[in-house]
Amino acid sequence: MKSVLLIIISSILTSCAVVPKATHDADDARCNLITRKMELDTTGTGNVNCAGNDGRAVLICLGFVGTVAAASAIVSGSIVLAGNTVHWVEKQGRCDDSFLNTYIMKYNKSVPEKNNTQIKTEDSLSIQTTN
Repeated sequence: MKSVLLIIISSILTSCAVVPKATHDADDARCNLITRKMELDTTGTGNVNCAGNDGRAVLICLGFVGTVAAASAIVSGSIVLAGNTVHWVEKQGRCDDSFLNTYIMKYNKSVPEKNNTQIKTEDSLSIQTTN
């Protein structure tokens, strides 16, 4: 019974690894983005046979397989996190309807304009004294 359970666990652990995958977003072409949004995807790794008569060897095999599966998730997750951060920053700078550009435009509308130039107020001027 114990060996059957170990075989089932080993086949579940070794059946997948986590890899980063670039996806296409509707904003990529519209905003002329260079970077792509990334997602985590699982892929099959083949079958590793951890079955055997020696219980210690089976546990070592299962530990190794579990470590490889966890390591692939950690490394791939870090790559996706970094890639999506770069993609978000690029999108904020290039897309007119991005969160930051929308906020900036909303703020700038509240500043009075005269002849297409912003009127400087006392708050925005540094007070200079001339002697």
